[in-house]
Amino acid sequence: LQIVGVPDERYGEVVCAWIRLSEAAKNVTEKDIQDFCKGRIAHFKIPKYILFKKENEFPLTVSGKVKKYEIREQSKIELGLQQVKPRVDHFNGDWTFEVQSERHTEKENKFSGSENVFNVVATNSVVS
Repeated sequence: LQIVGVPDERYGEVVCAWIRLSEAAKNVTEKDIQDFCKGRIAHFKIPKYILFKKENEFPLTVSGKVKKYEIREQSKIELGLQQVKPRVDHFNGDWTFEVQSERHTEKENKFSGSENVFNVVATNSVVS
């Protein structure tokens, strides 16, 4: 079992699972796997796409570790997916966030006033 994220127009990325089934479970379907996951894990973690693979189809490094980046690329090709930007751009592409530390001090360098020492300020960055 390997889990990777693949592009999705609505969410930016969704879960794709590569599963190697044993001979005893060869009749298991995508829906069976998704139904099994419901109620056991969060809904956004349930794989939207499930690809059943043979053991020799998992790309491995020379040391035997799975190459997840290749699984991600192969999944996009098999599923006909392209890299997409999320539909909603909350920051119009040019917002940056600055975290400014605000420290209230007295003569002995003690905090006074507000206990909140961080203010998060959104600023619109101007690119010329």
